[in-house]
Amino acid sequence: ESPRISFSFRAFRLTPSVSPTHDIPSLTTYHLLTHSDIVKQDVLLHAHISKASIVKAQKRGMVLKLFLEALENHAKNEVPQNLKFLLNEWSAQTIKMEISRCIILKSSHSTFIDEISMGKSKDAIIEKISQNHVIISKKYIDDIVKMAQKKDAVIKLFMDPDEEED
Repeated sequence: ESPRISFSFRAFRLTPSVSPTHDIPSLTTYHLLTHSDIVKQDVLLHAHISKASIVKAQKRGMVLKLFLEALENHAKNEVPQNLKFLLNEWSAQTIKMEISRCIILKSSHSTFIDEISMGKSKDAIIEKISQNHVIISKKYIDDIVKMAQKKDAVIKLFMDPDEEED
């Protein structure tokens, strides 16, 4: 029989007890501990799951889905639906932000941007910022450069915004 996790609720803290810890696969233990705080470890592992532990795990880039799967696969009883809801709610309440490198295409003629948005490369545009500026996906750079070459356009690649123009 595989080891199981039992739950006890105390206010907004959930305390799963894993018994015995040496029988649980290390990957499962890892996923369980990423979203909880160890309270005590002897033969049994006692840990608290709180909103703070869920937020802390997300800040470290941990995935809630893997944690829930580990709970479901090793729970003595079915993981309570309200627990899943609460954990997902805490996750959804956490402000998430992604900062990525983007490519801004600036065209002196808005008609070129219109052609991109209506042509075969329309998926290249992530967001239109203004009439002459769009954020484009880097995987479409070749297609857009080829379109510009067909128009006999002057192409400047990877210009810094503060560089002087002609």
